[in-house]
Amino acid sequence: MFCSIMMKKVVFQLIISSILLVACADNKIVIKGTLAEIENSKLYLYEITPGGAVRIDSADIDGKNFKFVISTKNKKDPAYPYYYRLSQNPFNEITTMARHGENLDFQINQKMMVKNYRVSGGDDALLMWQLDRKLKLFIDTVDELYKTYEMNLYDDSCKQKIEEDYVVLVDHHTQELIDFIEKNNHSFAALTAFYQSYNRRIFIREEEHLDLLEKIYFSLKEQYPNHEYVLYLANRLNQKYEH
Repeated sequence: MFCSIMMKKVVFQLIISSILLVACADNKIVIKGTLAEIENSKLYLYEITPGGAVRIDSADIDGKNFKFVISTKNKKDPAYPYYYRLSQNPFNEITTMARHGENLDFQINQKMMVKNYRVSGGDDALLMWQLDRKLKLFIDTVDELYKTYEMNLYDDSCKQKIEEDYVVLVDHHTQELIDFIEKNNHSFAALTAFYQSYNRRIFIREEEHLDLLEKIYFSLKEQYPNHEYVLYLANRLNQKYEH
């Protein structure tokens, strides 16, 4: 009888310990990884809100490794996904998303982080990476068109063809973003896709695609009614319809 009681107590303690461990794990986000071709010894972490970017941590790069641990226990809605940015400087950054309990693992080439990284450990982070890859392909193709344009400054027919190719490229990339949004409007990555831009090029204009922005809003509101970006979207749509 005594042995039976002791065994039940041990099992009960193990169950409680397991629950506490899971709870503790869920109260944080881990963002870690490795960097190749290191030039700086510091990496900065920002949280991105509708009001702007707030630096929340910095890390010394230990050899080729870095690690950030973010507590989520004081967040109003810790289960919601949030935007974060890894930054060397304003010209070399990666924007990603994470929620509590996730352990994101990055492999980054530091020379141009956003064009040369991979990530695992979170569905939203993977979708953000897919968007970065689409933009990288667009930028690389634009760079090639620009080089050809510079080499043919006095060939009007060639320049016209390049300009036509650029318009086709923009239209193709815009449609890719719209297709991405239609497929992933359950994720805030869809909102990122909607507002993706390059230099001064806006791919999806709000005035022309309010129905698509509404679709993103209602899909996200259903899952994250109190999320700061859902409230931002509601205000944004109200402003647009008032005008």
